[in-house]
Amino acid sequence: ALVGADNFELVATSDDGAPRGERLFVFWSPALHPVKSSSADGEAIIREQRSTNSETADLLAWLLIHTSMRVIAFVRTRVGGEVLVKMLAHRLISQGHAALAELVRVYRGGYDKDERREIERGLFDRQLRA
Repeated sequence: ALVGADNFELVATSDDGAPRGERLFVFWSPALHPVKSSSADGEAIIREQRSTNSETADLLAWLLIHTSMRVIAFVRTRVGGEVLVKMLAHRLISQGHAALAELVRVYRGGYDKDERREIERGLFDRQLRA
């Protein structure tokens, strides 16, 4: 289930009166990839899903390199956010975009208000990209 519930309804709020720029939301599920598997019965091709962190890091790296978008990825845990940021930074650096890796931060509830506002300002002012 998309949000942990079997039955739910998405309702669009298309005009709340607040000024804002265009936003794009993407719900992503990693694709199944064929993988060879060996067993006592011989070889078989099975379909395996890549980790969500790997898929997300690849997608965000591509967006940061090829567009001017600012991006936000939501993860389930604090550790998941930290792992994702490290994976993303590694991908950016290994593709020759170390400067972009400096524009990526974790944002989580455990920070105090001032730290969270600093990150929010960085995204709003385009000093941060993700």
